[in-house]
Amino acid sequence: MFLKYVIFVSPAAPTILNELNWTQSLERVFIENSREDPSLRWQVFGSATGVTRYYPATKWRAPNKIDLYDVRRRPCMCHTIRPPAVCPLLFNPLHTMPELFLRLLLGNLRPALLIGRAVAAGGVRMCQMLWVAMMVMVLLECVSLVGKLDDWGIWFVMAHLHVTWPGRWGVWVMTGKEWHRWALVKGYIQGASSPKDMVIIVDVSGSVSGLTLKLMKTSVIEMLDTLSDDDYVNVARFNEKAYAVVSCFTTLVQANIRNKKIFKEAVMNMQAKGTTDYKTGFQFAFDQLLNETNAPRANCNKMIMMFTDGGEDRAQDIFEKYNWPNKTVRVFTFSVGQHNYDVTPLQWIACANKGYYFEIPSIGAIRINTQEYLDVLGRPMVLAGQRAKQVQWTNVYQDALGLGLVITGTMPVFNLTADGDSKNQLILGVMGVDIALSEIKELTPRYKLGANGYTFAIDPNGYVLLHPNLQPKIINFREPVTLDFLDAELPDRNKEEIRRLMIDGKSGQRRVKTLVKSVDERYIDEAQRTYIWSPVSGTDYSLGLVLPSYSENHIRANLSDQILQVQSAAQGPSVNSRPSVSRFRRQHWESESGRVLL
Repeated sequence: MFLKYVIFVSPAAPTILNELNWTQSLERVFIENSREDPSLRWQVFGSATGVTRYYPATKWRAPNKIDLYDVRRRPCMCHTIRPPAVCPLLFNPLHTMPELFLRLLLGNLRPALLIGRAVAAGGVRMCQMLWVAMMVMVLLECVSLVGKLDDWGIWFVMAHLHVTWPGRWGVWVMTGKEWHRWALVKGYIQGASSPKDMVIIVDVSGSVSGLTLKLMKTSVIEMLDTLSDDDYVNVARFNEKAYAVVSCFTTLVQANIRNKKIFKEAVMNMQAKGTTDYKTGFQFAFDQLLNETNAPRANCNKMIMMFTDGGEDRAQDIFEKYNWPNKTVRVFTFSVGQHNYDVTPLQWIACANKGYYFEIPSIGAIRINTQEYLDVLGRPMVLAGQRAKQVQWTNVYQDALGLGLVITGTMPVFNLTADGDSKNQLILGVMGVDIALSEIKELTPRYKLGANGYTFAIDPNGYVLLHPNLQPKIINFREPVTLDFLDAELPDRNKEEIRRLMIDGKSGQRRVKTLVKSVDERYIDEAQRTYIWSPVSGTDYSLGLVLPSYSENHIRANLSDQILQVQSAAQGPSVNSRPSVSRFRRQHWESESGRVLL
């Protein structure tokens, strides 16, 4: 048992050591970026193998159990995996990060200006502390492992590493193939692939029972966690017939937190019975993906995920009818559990439909294999080159290292070989920078908007990026803070229309009578508000402004010498030199509306 778990010379070791070596030079770039822009907070590189580098270094808050953090499970990373191995990104030293983002919202800058330079070059230094810490971590945690793991799995599950580089290196290094999300769950998933239309079909025939059924349920739940709000999904169970696990979800639905929670509850209630018929499952899946309806969907990558314990059927006639010869739908097959079935049909189904075949023999292999499909989806993006390299912005989330509410801008990193050989064009990982919303708010001219005026911004899903009511009650919540615009305000039909127009990227202005809450949230009143909105050039965001009716009037007065003295004194350094304004209390002021103000 001891010898089995302490096996460092494994197939994974050269990969991890190589990642640690060539990413060392990123520290120099991180430091240079911080010098040019002091407002730049966390800079991060997430590797496709699971290695993560953060700058600046900070103490890792590890839980009192095995730390299963995996940067690749961060949603924002899983939608970006698309830039080059050597990736010089644009950087403007004249602006701080909050200023850049605000200028981006105002349409003055291109998104690529928000991410600093990142040049991935080789490095050779390796610290012996790395091995010491890794050995201690393995020895302390190997006793907690449950399930059958091979050497590869042991290396990645047990030898994950949280080490602060000594001396001048100063970069926090984490390595491990089999980590889970940390509270900063926003990075990798949204950076590693394009939006997806996915149908998950689960074999619930009588042969699937006991541990195999439990493995399938857990695998489906983990698969759902690789999806973000940009994706659409449906889940079905099949034996002789196929049924949606959630009966009211007749089409693909958005993979937001609420819908995924409903799916997970339904999946846990699945029961095994009957016989297996692959054709019914694939028929259901193709009907969902190829059915031309007005229901919203991603309309990008289309795929089918089939979980089964094995079988002899290849369902070739279904593929000939729906997917061949164009093969617009990828099919990924998962052989789950310990069994003696021939897996050749599952391998053929995947290879014949531009997919991939995976095996999940035990619980220790679930997280690894339910996210490996992202590598397959990333290959076409590497070949697309510059067309696929673009900045992706995450949903709002709570930073686990203390920045509060933040968003992360990510850009993919590709391995582009000089000879252009497509076999070596791989995804290396994702670069990202964090921007605190508090710093963006400080740059907004709130003093010009009045007491009840405010700005807000929403993304293409209708979630608010900026809003006064974006105040999470739960601290260190692991999931993204996805607050819909209609939930951030007291709803009415006018706001539903405003939300739709903003998502569609249209500009407009509307004066509405709406309900507003008092500052202490104890009272509700009806008031007039003017909503002004416009899309943000170069992004999917839309920016809005809300003004109360009384802000339309302003004071018009004769600026006498005394008034000018008061104004200049208010802007001057000395408080004692300010004249008293009580002498002006009885003077009459005329507003633009013609009213006399006392």
